[in-house]
Amino acid sequence: MDRSSSTDLKLFGTSGIRGRLGRGITPDLAYRMGLSLGTYLGNRGRVLVGCDLRPQSEPLYKQVVEGILDSGINALLASRVATPMLLHAEVELKADSAVMVTGSHTVPGVTGLLFFKSDGGESDIDMELSLEKIYFKRLYSIQTNRATSESVDAAAIYIERILHHVGDKVKGYTIAFDAGNGSMSLMASKVLGLAGARVIAINDRPDGTFPNRSPYPRRETLGKLAETVRKRRADFGVGTDGDGDRAIFVDDSGRVLLGDVSGALLADHTLQQRFGSVVAPLNSSNLIRFVCRKRNAPLVVTKVGPPAIVSSIRKVRNAVFGLEETGKYIWPETLLYGDSVYSASRMCELLSSGSGSLKLLVSELPKYYMEKKMVRCGDVKKQSVMQIVIRKSRLEFPNARISTEDGVKVVFEDESWVLLRPSGTESYFRCYAESSSRKRAKELSAAGMKILRTSLKEFSMTRR
Repeated sequence: MDRSSSTDLKLFGTSGIRGRLGRGITPDLAYRMGLSLGTYLGNRGRVLVGCDLRPQSEPLYKQVVEGILDSGINALLASRVATPMLLHAEVELKADSAVMVTGSHTVPGVTGLLFFKSDGGESDIDMELSLEKIYFKRLYSIQTNRATSESVDAAAIYIERILHHVGDKVKGYTIAFDAGNGSMSLMASKVLGLAGARVIAINDRPDGTFPNRSPYPRRETLGKLAETVRKRRADFGVGTDGDGDRAIFVDDSGRVLLGDVSGALLADHTLQQRFGSVVAPLNSSNLIRFVCRKRNAPLVVTKVGPPAIVSSIRKVRNAVFGLEETGKYIWPETLLYGDSVYSASRMCELLSSGSGSLKLLVSELPKYYMEKKMVRCGDVKKQSVMQIVIRKSRLEFPNARISTEDGVKVVFEDESWVLLRPSGTESYFRCYAESSSRKRAKELSAAGMKILRTSLKEFSMTRR
């Protein structure tokens, strides 16, 4: 089963379960999801559990651990870690599953639960449906013999494993790294420094209230990083999110790159080293398609979100690279998840094999213009609004190819496209539009946003 059945899910979104503490996600939910996971695993085995730095993640962390223990599953306690740190430790320790309590890139105040399979990749649709069935039908039970817990030094495991994978890739490079006061604070600069890089650390003090910038790394929030790269003449910069998996790059001129641009370069370099399939979601730029055509490599297109990407990587023979336009890059032989530190090392490797200038490498790519906008939409409205959006899109673009696999994607004869879909992690409807013409991209974006706004208005009118 693929994520086309995700409309049956009541708790899980595009990536895990998310919400504000006490509204949508509660300590009781975390406890019962711990029990549900233990039941799913057959009430035996070991689960590694960690949490990010957000104050509201702590009570959920404690309760999911309690639920796991009461289900008869032994808990390995990683405490406060970045998500890639937890997953490297999970693979190393051969745990049966892992749970990460994190709000990831979302605004302060939001947190969530991410569930992982034993291979270090995020839960698939089958696992999520099973967990929800156990949760809602209360098929779990508290075991007579409570399991045991032990602390795990996930940081030490991460350092050892990542240094092994990084090798001498970063040696001699100057990297400006903006951890955003998130869970990669201190760790990223330490590991890259140990590997031989000169690191200029920005927002490197751990603080789950994110006092200096949003935990969502993007052009609007990485101004300080861009300025630092220019002034300190770094080879490039990296901005990561609250739990350390995303890597948004800044080139040597101080320009913040879209995740698809960096992803196209990394995909191209990976395919030069090893031929195979590239896995990317349907909101990815045509740059990815260009690279795959150039290298005669298969491109596997998935629904949006890490679970869908990883599910395809598991199924596709010889997948060598996966990416998400948010800055998540996956090399399956290393980890089935994004890791900002490892992504930085692969960028160094790319630079060492080419011109040495990220700006120059970007200039050699064909130019596509992407517009990304959003409009607020409450979660309970999304499914009904989506039906209106589909209808209006078909009326607005009668001669285009339209797919409703994940939201509604409209593709035109010149390969320009617009995608309208509800966010699976936040209370928004998103509009993506791309074209080789800046003017056309803006026009498509405007048309898409008009459809979203009129659909929301129509929904509101029917509820009066």
